[in-house]
Amino acid sequence: MRVIGGFLGLEPAGGGGGPHHDVPALSTGRSCLRYIIEAERPRRVHVPFYVCDALLVSLRKAGVEYRFYGLDHRLAPASPPDQAKAGELYVCVNYLGLMGSLATALGATLKEGGVVDDSQAFFRRGAADAWSFNSARKFLGVPDGAYLYGPASRDVTALPRAVPTSEHLTRALDGDGEVAYRLFRLHEASLDDGPRGMSELTARLMEGIDYARVAARRRANYLVLDGLLTERNRLCLSLEADDVPLYYPFLPPARLREELIRRGVFVPSLWPEVASRPGDAFAWERELATLLCPLPVDQRYDAEEMRDVAARVKGAVDA
Repeated sequence: MRVIGGFLGLEPAGGGGGPHHDVPALSTGRSCLRYIIEAERPRRVHVPFYVCDALLVSLRKAGVEYRFYGLDHRLAPASPPDQAKAGELYVCVNYLGLMGSLATALGATLKEGGVVDDSQAFFRRGAADAWSFNSARKFLGVPDGAYLYGPASRDVTALPRAVPTSEHLTRALDGDGEVAYRLFRLHEASLDDGPRGMSELTARLMEGIDYARVAARRRANYLVLDGLLTERNRLCLSLEADDVPLYYPFLPPARLREELIRRGVFVPSLWPEVASRPGDAFAWERELATLLCPLPVDQRYDAEEMRDVAARVKGAVDA
């Protein structure tokens, strides 16, 4: 039985300059966030409760106070602000690459007081007058890479370049999946939030990727899964014209992740730490952290494999 999902191996060459060729290239999304914090020096940052601990660690290391806010049932801020207060930043997460319109609207409203976390939305281009950043390695088989949009001076050429490991990518290319995954976990743990430029290896790899193919394949795969699973999905998010999804978000009525993995569909756990994080309320966010199954839709697969994934999901739900 072929296992479907998991992290991406080394990206094959395809041609094209990329959607972010004209903006500063840093090493990670966390590196971009640290750059923004150092540029703005806010006294307080508002972040969604449904967010990874790594972002919170970066804020704590920078000595910045943060406050949580809640989400509605379409993963949008429950009470979005009309404007940002002086000395504060408001972080909006573009969940799964499916919140592009919301991210654009909030960026236009809050300007430099807003920060759009596009870590799960690599293909969205930000605006010059609003902060945003993305992450390449979540969408592409590269060891690092992120792009920074924003209103401040953005000369990052003086930053030291990242020197990430890449053995997990070459092992995956050779078909050594078990070892590759172990090396991938070690690689992810080695990344930090220090402002660094994109590695030379990633910069070269990014020049050879067929971005149009990647975007088209992800969108097509998402639509196949949505057509087959939408009636069983408790979280219905539409794919807008400019969205390129990271995963297909399937929310079952009960925990299903382990059963799907047993059936050969690798389902990542998005921020399980949220479920046990201290704080009142936020029941919806804790439910997402416990039950959400992000299904793979990436460029390695086609419609036939998406139908296979849907069949396995239905079998797990009905078991």
